Amino acid sequence: TARLINFEDEKEVKQYLDNIGVEFSYQCYREKDPEGCQRLSTTQVLKHNCEMNKHGEGFYKLGAYYVQGKGEVADNLKMAYSCFMTAYSSGGKKSVDACQNVGLLTDDGGETLKDSLMCMMVKKKIQKKSCFFLCIIFYQI
Repeated sequence: TARLINFEDEKEVKQYLDNIGVEFSYQCYREKDPEGCQRLSTTQVLKHNCEMNKHGEGFYKLGAYYVQGKGEVADNLKMAYSCFMTAYSSGGKKSVDACQNVGLLTDDGGETLKDSLMCMMVKKKIQKKSCFFLCIIFYQI
């Protein structure tokens, strides 16, 4: 049975956190559950979750890491753009936020990203998916 954790007891809290880490690792690597991987949330696990599970929320978070140069990755706006595009295409919970970030990166990213955005809009017909912010950015280009 589950019991409450005494968060004032350092040993009890450490054991609780260790147990959660084991559970999330098991969910991620053994059960191949993308949500379990997402909860671990280290850069290495995020990359694994993206490559192996194609998890949209993982791509979104990894994209944010690339924008900030957080974790074990250097800031790289082109990699961030790629991650956000994949997160957007997944249609998951973060797809609208990813779409907005694609628009922001495109606005600051130079002609290569603007050209690829134009191609993407024609091919994927983003306007039909109601990606309002991205359409505004495209209109300003």
